[in-house]
Amino acid sequence: MDEYYKQDIDSDKRNKELAEQLDFQVEVLAPQELDIIEEMINRKSNGELNILEMGCGNGLFAVELAKICSNAKIMGIDNNHYLISKAKERESSNLKFKVQDFIKGDPSSLIRGADVVVFRYVLQHVREFRNILKKLQVNLKPGALVISIEGIYKMPSKDDLSPFSEYIRYLYRFYEYMKSDIEVNAKIKEELIELKFKDIEVKETLHNLNNISANKFADLLCSVCVFFDKYCPGLIRKGFTGDLREYVMAKNRPSDVTLSTGVVCGGK
Repeated sequence: MDEYYKQDIDSDKRNKELAEQLDFQVEVLAPQELDIIEEMINRKSNGELNILEMGCGNGLFAVELAKICSNAKIMGIDNNHYLISKAKERESSNLKFKVQDFIKGDPSSLIRGADVVVFRYVLQHVREFRNILKKLQVNLKPGALVISIEGIYKMPSKDDLSPFSEYIRYLYRFYEYMKSDIEVNAKIKEELIELKFKDIEVKETLHNLNNISANKFADLLCSVCVFFDKYCPGLIRKGFTGDLREYVMAKNRPSDVTLSTGVVCGGK
């Protein structure tokens, strides 16, 4: 990923925390995302496809992708050795993983063989993601698809003073500090248009968190706060994680919380 992800990429503790967050993302967000991806891929072909997931993490999303694309051969790549070691435990005859740095390395041969390239919560963490899209434009075969899934971040109402709203404000400050782009889906669409990709579409999906236990949800939020504080010392006020956990647990479950994601698709 980008610099702030690579600082402690070999830390066992950090990698285990990252793997847990990836599992949570797939459990909560993947079902709706996969519905959209299945529709996009089926419009291209119902036959055998080669799908490349760039930034596959621990491989759990690729496993779910394989379930809806039973005729596909899927390759997942990531630059994190620990996560790929976990992903390899999930390999099957049509699902493989390998260590590959697609930002500074050369994934051209893998790209040339792909009918579909998928990014999931990856490009928002790469400051110069246009360079990655350029590699796709140069190397993808005609008719190939690029599908990117990213979060949609929206500011809470100024009248809402709950710790959760404060958490969202911290999230914005963190992204501003890291000079990332909040409207990443719009930027990806702009770049695809400029690079002459075709038939570009953007779809948004809402994820309700009613079925997630309050304790698990609080764990996730607090772990992200620790992540903020590690890379932006002083960003999180003292005692905030305790207030956030107390707020979530008092509600018993995050019944008023939804997450939004956007799926951007373009053809070569």
